[in-house]
Amino acid sequence: MQWTCSCNSYAPILLLLLALLLLLNSNTVSAHPLRRRSSPSNNNNNWLPNPLSLGQDATAALTWLDHSANQLSNNVVHGLNSALPPDPNTLPSPPSPPPPPSTTSPDKNYGIAYSPYTAEGTCKPATQITHDLAQLTSYALVRIYGTDCDQTRLVLAAARGLGLQVFAGLFDLRHFTDDLALIIAAVGGDWGRIHTIAIGNELLNSGQNTAAEVVGAVQAARATLRAAGYPGPVVAVDTVAAHLANPAVCAASDYCAANCHAFFDEEVEAAGAGAFVRGQVGKLLEMMEGDGDRDGDTGKRKKVVITESGWPHAGQANGKAVPSLENQRAAVRSLREAFARSGSGAGADADADADADADADADADADADADADPKTGEEDGEVGLVLFSSFDDLWKVDNGYTFGAEKFWGILGH
Repeated sequence: MQWTCSCNSYAPILLLLLALLLLLNSNTVSAHPLRRRSSPSNNNNNWLPNPLSLGQDATAALTWLDHSANQLSNNVVHGLNSALPPDPNTLPSPPSPPPPPSTTSPDKNYGIAYSPYTAEGTCKPATQITHDLAQLTSYALVRIYGTDCDQTRLVLAAARGLGLQVFAGLFDLRHFTDDLALIIAAVGGDWGRIHTIAIGNELLNSGQNTAAEVVGAVQAARATLRAAGYPGPVVAVDTVAAHLANPAVCAASDYCAANCHAFFDEEVEAAGAGAFVRGQVGKLLEMMEGDGDRDGDTGKRKKVVITESGWPHAGQANGKAVPSLENQRAAVRSLREAFARSGSGAGADADADADADADADADADADADADADPKTGEEDGEVGLVLFSSFDDLWKVDNGYTFGAEKFWGILGH
């Protein structure tokens, strides 16, 4: 038997089945129309994992990136870093406008450190550098650390128009000859605004160089700079501990240049920062006196200049040393008082006259030292302290020894 049928009779059934299939497919697709990717998308927003939403074990091992792609240290969830946005698509707030120019009365016994870098670690333009330095005119000098970003020339140009001196330098010895040539070229023979030139910053403390290498570099730099017409101090900056362990470095320098931060001593509170740093200066003076280390040109006792000292306003506590805005202000006030000179109008140490008289009785060379502060060796009107730092350095990276505070040492702008 042969079966035959007419397909037209099944057409309504087929259309109904097709409609049901389309309806089921539509419901399945629309169930998750806005599903978020679980990994970073390839766009311009940096993806930020939120450390505060993770478990304790996960947080302990977490290293994350900030918006400028700087790697931050493990376990740092204090200060500004604790406010990382939980939404990966949240954009950072626009930067606050720079603070207005300083209106405080000048106090020319202090300098201040300055870094010409943006939050992303790029070079600031000349206009921004000039704007920054205009807020630092209450200080005698600004200290810079290297030659990159054409900073010697740009900072010097701004400083000349603002009446500031410049503490210039090489950050390390890797490009010693070229960096020295850059400084000489930037100055252009007009050395009047150069206060000091530093050959390296904490090279002994970091283990980058030996004492013999640093001493050799200071001597070579001095010869080159003298030939270029520079008559001023050439020094190697390092920590107090590094200088005490290597007296030859202070001996090779025109004065003993030391970075000293009370914050890194867990037993020192902010209000005691000045007394602590003064005590460290005393150790350096005692070391040089014991070695008979005096200025080769004048015969006077070689002075000590603290080339960095300050206090962070955010980060983790280091024992009694607690970062906060209030503590930063207390520490800076303490440092200023400890290094005040009679010529500044801020008063000198109460025992300065007694110490000067004692020196006169005990030392036949006292006449050469009569005008010097017995606590630092500097003369009236000389800079004995460089505060650290002018503005927050948001480009910096923390490590296990910086207590999450590396970015937050800026004194101005808050």
